Amino acid sequence: MAADEFDALLQSILQEWNKAEKAIKIAEQIDDEIVTPAIFELRYAGRRLIEALACREQDEAKALGLLSDAEFDCHRARHDAIDAATIKMVGDLTVAEDKIGTGIILSHFADFPKLLRRLFEVRKKVAISRDKRDDRDAIYDTISSGNLDEIVSIFYDFRASEDLMVQLAVKERRAAFRNNVFGYGGLSFGVLSILTSIILYFYS
Repeated sequence: MAADEFDALLQSILQEWNKAEKAIKIAEQIDDEIVTPAIFELRYAGRRLIEALACREQDEAKALGLLSDAEFDCHRARHDAIDAATIKMVGDLTVAEDKIGTGIILSHFADFPKLLRRLFEVRKKVAISRDKRDDRDAIYDTISSGNLDEIVSIFYDFRASEDLMVQLAVKERRAAFRNNVFGYGGLSFGVLSILTSIILYFYS
């Protein structure tokens, strides 16, 4: 029975490790940085896995406990990676709104509201998982299988359009600046002309 349980845990760790690595890869592609907390969790999982294999013959109960810990480390690695990816996406979209302007974004990327809504839904689920520890991995399973791939795909589409939208925002601001300069310049010239006429009238 212990051998069967050991092998079952090994298979579960294999699956959870692959899920964690996939989430880490997504997070690194989005953030262009290593997701250190998630990497550390996988490192801990690997260490516990080696220790479990080393002590299996001498202490099966200890080995099983180490495998359970390794599986949990894989869960935490995936959670950390998903957190990092979604936080980065929300942050980038917030900056884009300030830098580009909502009007330009909506006119050139119609899926922007959908992307934000999906991200906020994920962040809400993450917040719920903090209070429901027993359901946490099931919640992250839902995020991974149901939302994350689509969110990432839409986010990549946004990134592909972002440079063009930034250029358009710069052009609009330059045009607005020119209009303001000429507008204020014309107004100033008009006021100056009126004042000059009044002065000449009284002193002529």
